[in-house]
Amino acid sequence: GREMFHKVLAKEHSSSSSSNDDSEKPTTQNEQQEGEDGKAGVKEESKKEKKQQQQQRQRFKVLNYAPGPCDTQMTDDLEQCPVLDDGLHDFFATSKREKKLVRPGDTARKLVDVLLLDEYESGSHLDYYDV
Repeated sequence: GREMFHKVLAKEHSSSSSSNDDSEKPTTQNEQQEGEDGKAGVKEESKKEKKQQQQQRQRFKVLNYAPGPCDTQMTDDLEQCPVLDDGLHDFFATSKREKKLVRPGDTARKLVDVLLLDEYESGSHLDYYDV
């Protein structure tokens, strides 16, 4: 594949750098066939390169994971924050009191399970509560 591509490039380069007298000569049927074969080789090489690039891109998948409201020091700080608006303050205080916050280990475990199953589409969004 690559060898054919390089041969075509070398042939095109040598034909473009030859004198003007050569460019006025009619091409033989054999030369035309070689040119067509060269174009086919370049097209085939392009297809192979494109497929290889697509395969390389697929080696990595992206997942946007929302871990849920986690019970961490940050939520404790937000619960105590005097400048937080009343709605958010109530949410954190109530969630903490009613034990509705997600433990970090639980959300991490769900994320690892999702990654190991590898059934998500790259670029998708997944929420802790949807798993």
